[in-house]
Amino acid sequence: MRSRHGILLIFGFLALGCVESKPPAAKGPQPVKWVAEVAGQTPSPDGSVLVNVRIRATIDDGWHVYAPTQSGEGPTPLTVKVEPEPLISLASKIDAPAPEKSMDPNFGIETETYSGQPVIMVPVRVSAEALKSGKPIDVKVRSQACSDKFCLPAKTTTLSVTIPASKT
Repeated sequence: MRSRHGILLIFGFLALGCVESKPPAAKGPQPVKWVAEVAGQTPSPDGSVLVNVRIRATIDDGWHVYAPTQSGEGPTPLTVKVEPEPLISLASKIDAPAPEKSMDPNFGIETETYSGQPVIMVPVRVSAEALKSGKPIDVKVRSQACSDKFCLPAKTTTLSVTIPASKT
């Protein structure tokens, strides 16, 4: 009888070990991919540079993100920040395309969205000190992706771009 209990205990421990060693659950859908690149730069007399950063989303079919102009309760609008501040800062408002407007079944309100491959221009002021450091600009894009059936939690994606050396 004791040997049966011992065998049962061994199988019990093995079963517990199998449960604990399961691989982690797969990540959910990732319907939005972001890329960034320097689209131009203009030197300033104070040694700083105005850099135009182009960010592009590739949004899977059937999904959308909310425009920066989205207001009211409900979805998280797209936001863009740059770091490290104060050496690097937004020079002015981002230049985003006109959003698509429609009734959103997830929130029951009219929303402003992007789908496909929207391009957003981000004007960034880079100080002379930041230029000397050679460190990249970190562009943080926060957005919320939704389909017509459900929404994912808002997510921040950090994109790094390197400022090309100016030709002087």
